[in-house]
Amino acid sequence: MDMFEAEFGGVVVTGAEGWSAQHGEASLNSRVGEDDGDDEADSQPAAETQALETETRPQAPRQTQPSTQTHSGSSRAKRRRKEKDMVVEACVKRTEALEVKNKIAELMLERQEAFSIENVLEILYALPEVREWSPLYEEAMEILIDNEGNRRTFVTMKTDEAKIRFLELRIKIKRDDD
Repeated sequence: MDMFEAEFGGVVVTGAEGWSAQHGEASLNSRVGEDDGDDEADSQPAAETQALETETRPQAPRQTQPSTQTHSGSSRAKRRRKEKDMVVEACVKRTEALEVKNKIAELMLERQEAFSIENVLEILYALPEVREWSPLYEEAMEILIDNEGNRRTFVTMKTDEAKIRFLELRIKIKRDDD
């Protein structure tokens, strides 16, 4: 008994594993491969069995029980906090990246909208010196609808006069020829 006490004196069994049937056991009182012919142990009330166990089991001194349980609990909590912080940090970084991506997408849409066919035709229609359905107007519509490069260049021109000169150059039709 001294060797048993020296080896297992400070061990305290806790949790479901210590108090439930193990793999291959039908109940706590049965063993794998044993007969269940011993019905006396099963017929004792649970309160009496527990009282007998506490009477026969010697109390281990409190000093021999290691105090690592509170230490491991706090380190586990620190580890969980650290994992949680890492997850939160990853979510924050992902959110920031998505915000940047969304801003870029908005800028791209705005730029794309500026060069859209509808926008370019509105600008063409608003030019004061280009008569609607004149040969210059019709040819300008064709080159602006067909070619994105022409649309971009047309929109980029700073003044109405520069836009008209660009169209005349590309189409080879002067507005005076109308």
